[in-house]
Amino acid sequence: MGKNLFSCLSFFVMIISIVGVENVLAFDRVNAKKAFEMVCATQPEAILIDVRTPEEIVWVGSPACKGDGVPISYLAPVKLWKGIDNEGKSLLKLNEEFVEVLLDNFGRYETLIMMCSSGGRSELAAKLLEQYGFSDIKELDGLQGGGGFQGKKDPDTGYRGYPGRIKPDTYQISWMDTGLPMTQKVDPKKILMSLEDEYEYDDDAEQVDDVDD
Repeated sequence: MGKNLFSCLSFFVMIISIVGVENVLAFDRVNAKKAFEMVCATQPEAILIDVRTPEEIVWVGSPACKGDGVPISYLAPVKLWKGIDNEGKSLLKLNEEFVEVLLDNFGRYETLIMMCSSGGRSELAAKLLEQYGFSDIKELDGLQGGGGFQGKKDPDTGYRGYPGRIKPDTYQISWMDTGLPMTQKVDPKKILMSLEDEYEYDDDAEQVDDVDD
């Protein structure tokens, strides 16, 4: 099933690149504050899906309902980081198991919010899931992009995501720009991929609670 599904994913990504994402299907966008309210409610109204890479959640952090609490998002990368090329550019590859993992773990009628770093990959993820029958998909992003967990890079400073960087009334404001709780803890139960299949572990590597230890 994996190979056939990957072929369909690749074809759909090609169609998106030709006709443009705005012309393929439709889904709702929510800003970070709304997503926080939906996911952290006493009776949660949605499930937050983080489509970034494992490297990003370790080094950058994840959304939480309270500061340094447990992550509230499930990690399901839509693309996988494959290193850096000779030009210093990151190499990303479409995760051929993305849709299959979501189908295995969630119902097609559940409310799922896609989130990446600044709105690019989350839009792709939302389009792919709608193509495969998910009917209540939302994206954590602004109307013109720039949402996600960190938001777009500041052209003057190079920084992403910190409170006060963007006016509060701006719709295109990320989770970190909004000043919502975050954590650098990792919950293995919320990682919807096999890390052992993706990484080669070194028996001599030291286990630490925090990457700064």
